[in-house]
Parts: sequence; structure tokens; C-alpha cells
Amino acid sequence: MSVKHHNFTYEQQALLALLAASLHSAPPAVWSDASADWSQVLEESVHHAVATVALEGADAAGVSLPPSVLNRWLQVSMVHANQNVRHAAVQRELTGWLEQADLPYVILKGAAAAAYYPHPEQRRYGDVDFLIAPSDQSAVEALLTEKGYRRWALDHDCHVLFERDDVDLEMHFAAPGVPTGQAGEAVKAYLQDTLARYTVCQQEGAPFRAPAPEDHGLILLLHMQHHLLSEGLGLRHVCDWSCFVARTLDAPFWQERLLPLLHRIGLFTFAAVMSRLCALYLHAPCPPWAADVPEDICADLLTDILTGGNFGRKNKQRAGSGVLISQHGKQGTQHGMLYNLCATMHRAVRVQHPMVARWPILYPFLYIYRTVRFAWLRLTGRRDSLLGRVDYARERKAIYDKLHVFEPEEEVS
Repeated sequence: MSVKHHNFTYEQQALLALLAASLHSAPPAVWSDASADWSQVLEESVHHAVATVALEGADAAGVSLPPSVLNRWLQVSMVHANQNVRHAAVQRELTGWLEQADLPYVILKGAAAAAYYPHPEQRRYGDVDFLIAPSDQSAVEALLTEKGYRRWALDHDCHVLFERDDVDLEMHFAAPGVPTGQAGEAVKAYLQDTLARYTVCQQEGAPFRAPAPEDHGLILLLHMQHHLLSEGLGLRHVCDWSCFVARTLDAPFWQERLLPLLHRIGLFTFAAVMSRLCALYLHAPCPPWAADVPEDICADLLTDILTGGNFGRKNKQRAGSGVLISQHGKQGTQHGMLYNLCATMHRAVRVQHPMVARWPILYPFLYIYRTVRFAWLRLTGRRDSLLGRVDYARERKAIYDKLHVFEPEEEVS
């Protein structure tokens, strides 16, 4: 397959080839390994949280890495492996408590996404995210408090964070990334039985409950668009989608349930572009419903992903431009910068100052307080210029507008 590599650097092309070799047994790439700066390839893999997957790809493709780079790469992978072992131990402890207490749950992202990888242990984990029934929130909070976890004081729309030592548990009482309006209601109806139709997966030899594939696919898309339209998406998320599609390509749920919903809520174009992107650049199998996606939009989106890094870590200003693009992906990119900025401030006030639910009259005073606080932090050099984010926001939004996120193709009923 002849693929344009747009304006990707040689090292980015090398990283994509390594991921393709690891995840989808792609044949050796046409580039010569002697021409790549492997230190930069390693650095790029770290920016995207895929260092261990890429190292496996180097081995599978027979790439001879310089000894100094190989040693550093092995050290990075060992650190990630130790983190994964710790993650597995915490998750095993958590799921044991929940099952013993007869509290339904499923693990989100993390180990649930890794279960679709050829080598699940190579997927780097973050926090332990899990979904519970809203009605069980008090019981789960009491259980975690009893086990020594501290509840993070800041409230959130869909989750609560618990901390203990260096461990974070993210307890979700709703799927992350659910939009507002009718599309959101359709998503909630689709996912209402997620806890009941779970599937059992393995992590480090221990079983855990994960969402059924048709639920996992939607949860992945919601999570991906949320980060894409805010701080940025990384190759780790691209790999998650690539492996999921490859493993479930012929499953009946796509045509029977998931694709009709994606059309109705306005996520089909995003799913198709991501699937075609994975086929072009990671050698994943391409589903027929994504085969006609133009290559140019895939190249533009992948350029954006490579430029930002995992959760936007490569450029803080660029990541911060997300507040001008969308309200954390709640309504796609349908609104302008000023609207998004005001909506983001309103949401921050509502989430971080829950007393406004009882005393709405406090809203204007808190708006003024947060505006003055931002101005002061900007003057003292502790915040970046908001105007400096405008160009990044325009550049990113021009790409994201083509994805038509949460712009339904038909009326949601």
C-alpha cells in the first residue's frame, strides 16, 4: 500500500513502523534503520506512552538499535513494566473487594483496552479506572475509605478520584465523554446495561470484569474524542483503537448495534477516520465502512496527534488551546472560541464550587474571582497567555471540524 507520510519526520515514520510491526505483524518498513536517529525515536515513543510496544516492534522487525539507545529503551520499558505490575496489584485488590461486597463494576480503559493487544502487558497503564452503578456510590466510597483511600475533594461530572500513597483510583459513576443533549441521552440508554453484560478478561493472570466489546468500543470513542478536543490525543489511544478494531472486525455487534448508534449521535465519521488512519499507518485491517475515508484527513489528524503527544505533553500552550475548541468534547466543535471559553469557565465554577447549586446568586462573583485570579497568575508568570493559544486553537479546530463530532446524521430519538 502506497501511503503519503505528509510532513512526518523520519523518526515519526520509524515509530509508526515499529508500532505496526508489534501490533499487526506488519512487514519491515521500506526505510533503512541506519538512517533513523533512534534516540529521537525513543523520545517520541515516550511522549506518546508507547515505548514498550515500540521496542517489541523493533525486535519483531529485526531492527538493530545502537547499544546505548537499546539500554536506555530497556530501562524505560522496565520502569513501565514495574508500574504495570503495581497497577495490576492495585486492580486485583480493588476488584476483589468489590466482588466480595457484591458491588457490580467494570474496569474502564487501562487493562480493558490492553486485553485486545497481542501482548497486553506492553500497554502502559495510568490510573485504575472503574465504573460502578450510581446507586452504589456511597457504598463504594465507604469501602475505599475503610481500606485507607482518601477521597479527592474536587467534584467531577462523572468520576471521583481516590488516593492512597502513590496509587490513584478513578471511580466513575458514568462513562467518560458522554455528550450533552439528545446524543447524550442516546449514549446513556445504550450503556445502561454495561455492568450486567460484562466480559471477563485477564491481567497478570488475574480475572477482572471489562465492558462487553460493543460497550468498550463506544467508551473508547467517547474517551478519545474527549481528549482529542481538549488537551490532545496520543498514539497510545490510537493503538487502543487499532487493536480493538482488529480483534472485533467481523463481530456482528458493529452492524447490529454500534454503527447505527454512531450515525445517530455523530461519532461515525470520527470512528471511520480513526479506523482508516490505523489501517494506513499501523497496518491494521480496515473495516469496509471506513474504506472510503480520504487519506488527507487521516494524515492531517495523525499530524495533529504526533504534534501534541499523549495528553498534549509535547506543548503546554497547544494543549491549553483546548478550552477554545470545545467544552471537554461535550458538544463537539460546533461553537466558537468565546462560547467555549465561557462554557468552560461555567463548568469549572459549577464543578469546583458546588455551593452554587444551592446559591446560584454566587455565579457572577465566582466568574469575576476566577477571571481576576487568572489575570494575576498571568501577570506573575504562572499562567500562559490565553491569546497565545488562539493560533493553536484555529489550527486544531480546522482539522477537528472535519470529524463532525456529535453532529448527528439523523435525528436522535
